[in-house]
Amino acid sequence: MLAPMLVPTQQDIWWYAVDALIKIDTDTAAKALQPHLLQETNLRRKLEIAEFLGRHGIRDGYPYAIEHMSEPYLREQAISALAAIREPRAAGELRKIFETSDDIAWNSAAIRALGALGASDFAPQFLEMARNTGNPLGPSALIALGDLHEAKALEISRAGFASRNPERLAASAPAGNLVSLPGVSAGDVRDQLATLLADRGAWQPARLAALNSLLGLNDPRLDGALALAVRDAGLESSDLLNKIEEQLGKRKVRLTLALSKYSLDQAVRALLSNNEKCGPTCYLGNCASITGNESNHRCEKGSDRHRNRAFQKASRRTRANT
Repeated sequence: MLAPMLVPTQQDIWWYAVDALIKIDTDTAAKALQPHLLQETNLRRKLEIAEFLGRHGIRDGYPYAIEHMSEPYLREQAISALAAIREPRAAGELRKIFETSDDIAWNSAAIRALGALGASDFAPQFLEMARNTGNPLGPSALIALGDLHEAKALEISRAGFASRNPERLAASAPAGNLVSLPGVSAGDVRDQLATLLADRGAWQPARLAALNSLLGLNDPRLDGALALAVRDAGLESSDLLNKIEEQLGKRKVRLTLALSKYSLDQAVRALLSNNEKCGPTCYLGNCASITGNESNHRCEKGSDRHRNRAFQKASRRTRANT
């Protein structure tokens, strides 16, 4: 039913059909999408499709993934695609890049990809790089060690949380892979991850990595960190905020905020007068019908997600006027 909707010239319908097939996530869906990989003109979306096809044993997207893995804005998606595709020749080609290239971007990408592919024979070299705080390849090596579940890297990650280098801090955040290893006691690292996620002054990629680690650990600290992070007005319209809001809804986290010198009532009345809804994904006509008391505000008839979105909008407007 979805295959006839895969018409590249009709982008709205095209993306809807592609997303639907990826969510169906079956071999049949992958085979339906396979002939259309070449037609996707958006590189990020092309790599998403390549990853999806790879999970179902189709390796057509390998050339795109290895070609674009050195580009900063495509690196994460390209590496995810390489890990899913599992092309037999990938390890050899990545090894050649790592051993012969003088380009930092390509070397960093190759290190990350080797880690994602489980090339454990590189662990000693990666440890040496990660321990050298002046090595520009150190952050990539540290992330790769996490993917390789190399327990010796945990101490390097601990030290990285105190680093002023944002890339090294972000590289320490995927430590969830190490914290979950058998016999590892690292409550302090879990605390650091929760603190990093809630830290308004931290680099957003580092906070996102911390969120992903806490999700992987299913750590109870996550709910409190999410409740603090969502109040950061600086995250407006960011991918990080979207993911935080998604998890708040899934985990049914209730948000409250004590009033200070500026009352949320003024923000709530502004929402009501403008007839605004809590967010772009809300379709309840009365979603902005918010009531206030001395400690919190809620959407009267919405779900937890609607109530949280209404609260966030009101509290952000409050901070803007404080």
